[in-house]
Amino acid sequence: MATFRKYTAMLRSFPENELVFYHLNETINQVHKICAHEHVYIERYQETLPDNLREEWDAAVDELIRAGSFDEDQDEDTRRQLSRFQGRASHLLQLQQVVECYLMERLHDLIFPRVITSCRELDAKLHFVMSRMRHYTPQDFGIRKEFQCFVVEARDTLLTVVEKKTPLDMLLVLKTCMDQISDAITRNVKLRRLDFETCQITTDDILDQLLVVLLQACIHISRTSTQCKADTVSRFPMVAVMRYMSDYHFINSNTTALGFTMANFQVAVEYFLMRGEHQNDDCPDSALQDAGTEICCSQVITESNCIQAAHKIHQDLSEENVARARRETRAETRQDGHDISGSATTTTSRVVVVPISMKRLSIIGEWSSSTSDQLGDKDETSSNGPLAVHPVHFGYSGSQEPTASDTNVLHVSGGQRFFAVVLEGGKLWTWGDSSGGRLGYALAQGTSRRVCRPQLVLALKQQIITQVACGAFHALATDLNGHVFAWGSNSRGQLGFLSSTALSTVVETPSVMEELRGTYMSSVACGEYHSLGLSSDGCVFSWGCNKIGRNERSVVSRIAAGKDHSLAITSDGVGFTWGRGDAGQLGHGCYMDVSRPMQVMAISAAITDTSDLIDVAGGNDFSLFLLRNGTVYICGRDPSLDTDELLLSPTLLSLPSHLERDLFGRFVQVSCGETHYALLTTRGALLLSHTNSSQPSPNAGSTTAEVHERRVTWVKDAGIVGQMDCGASHTLVVG
Repeated sequence: MATFRKYTAMLRSFPENELVFYHLNETINQVHKICAHEHVYIERYQETLPDNLREEWDAAVDELIRAGSFDEDQDEDTRRQLSRFQGRASHLLQLQQVVECYLMERLHDLIFPRVITSCRELDAKLHFVMSRMRHYTPQDFGIRKEFQCFVVEARDTLLTVVEKKTPLDMLLVLKTCMDQISDAITRNVKLRRLDFETCQITTDDILDQLLVVLLQACIHISRTSTQCKADTVSRFPMVAVMRYMSDYHFINSNTTALGFTMANFQVAVEYFLMRGEHQNDDCPDSALQDAGTEICCSQVITESNCIQAAHKIHQDLSEENVARARRETRAETRQDGHDISGSATTTTSRVVVVPISMKRLSIIGEWSSSTSDQLGDKDETSSNGPLAVHPVHFGYSGSQEPTASDTNVLHVSGGQRFFAVVLEGGKLWTWGDSSGGRLGYALAQGTSRRVCRPQLVLALKQQIITQVACGAFHALATDLNGHVFAWGSNSRGQLGFLSSTALSTVVETPSVMEELRGTYMSSVACGEYHSLGLSSDGCVFSWGCNKIGRNERSVVSRIAAGKDHSLAITSDGVGFTWGRGDAGQLGHGCYMDVSRPMQVMAISAAITDTSDLIDVAGGNDFSLFLLRNGTVYICGRDPSLDTDELLLSPTLLSLPSHLERDLFGRFVQVSCGETHYALLTTRGALLLSHTNSSQPSPNAGSTTAEVHERRVTWVKDAGIVGQMDCGASHTLVVG
């Protein structure tokens, strides 16, 4: 608008143009008088006002062109010719825009509210339809996988359309929104390293994504509205906006980019209104079909994939309650042959607050080529193969020998071929592959990069460490004072050291994160190249590749990190995920990446007071969700199944038939590696998923074995497990 005001001032500086603006002001005053009497406006001028103003606008533009103000340096005959030919071609569009903006800016506050009133019924219908479709995702709209992307920037731009004061400004907002949609799709294709030749964006692709943006804008308004439903409609009256631009944008834009933009938005709005005409009971298309047919109209608003998944979860929970009652009844009358009941200290929350007596610290799985030499004596290893249990021996020597109070394990964590354990005295021990500085101490020159036994991290010897998290090439720890210490690779800013000298460098010595000083951090989590922190007041901080800053909308009680995505549980047991989602690992029912925490609606819609979320975990391209009643749900690429199918919404993780009969107790903790997961039960039983070649099925050779059963095994040799955590390709357990 500032540009058009400048052009208006330039035009009014020519005396020959002043009469044109005098007539425009007369028109504006006349409209004010008409609108002062509402019944006169409605009865006589509501339908004709757009045409009347268009005539005044057209006459003013012609007068300005004939005045030839842009050709002052020419003689009279030349000016007349240029104003008739070249002048019109050169300046017509600018003059049209200036006159329209001058006229409509002064009438906007009079006309636009009346257009909103006249379109209120259709806008209410539009919001009703969108409310019914509020859980729809890009997958529900049939958008191609490679084009499913987070379009919050376009949504936020669209929400500003009602703040504009002229139809032209509104139309420019819509064009910006369309450009942002196209840019988001292009960025997504580049991010996925897809072939642009096979991913050509068509008009239909833009239109489909526009439907998502409109829906998200409406949902955002509904969630942030603190007043009545009518207020929600008036805050985003999209039908009125389209009517206002159609009636009061006088410039012919049919063959321009603005015309293309307006046409797409009109089609999108009409799409939702049309869906509102197709109800299940009185769909007009269904009425034309034979009464005996069972064909449903494709335009009827069906349940979204997320809601269908929520119904399935609700059904699963009901069936699980019945099955548990039967198991408890059987347990009272007999002891199952595989009962491993014992006094495990695991609680219904993943966080074990009571230290566990360190009878045995073990690693399950391979992490080097010479495991037996590095992790313990060969005869102590329970068995061979990826599910073998390898005891871990501490490297006690000299001043590093722990005291009696240090012999209980407080916390364990595993990363990419390295491990960490916090003992009760608050001392941190690490071992494994030392490359990239991830162990927190430097090794003598010429020694092997592999540290075979846990070594004390001397740099943190004076700190009382409470928790540790291992990523791919970095690690984080929190101390009793709520400080966060970071070390390892900072190539993507995952350590939180943002100075130019710290980026793309290795930090071998644990250093405190100065940016978080003053905030008490209760826990941390590491992905491959990003990190999460949870403050004592329930705020989530994120840094590195998955950077979102600070989330203050909900009080968070638990955080977890997958390879390229993040998970959180709020204090009321609701799950949120964000980050990479191209395999469905976020559980939102689509393949879309999400840069801000989004609620996992399939679980949220199904949970109750007895089945809220208590634990989450993320792997390479999958996630696990644990409910309080012990049921586990998985989304993304299930590593325990031989299938290419991606689970876009959380799906019940059912155990193989040979494990269903065993009374292990309910699950109380989940953890994920890159391509495996671990489940811990109330009785200390550890169940691990494994690759097809790593462990033979107990039912091998049986014709009744299910072909599509998950590859999950009870690791009996681990004994009664009190704590566990998955690294990249291994599992660290305390028994």
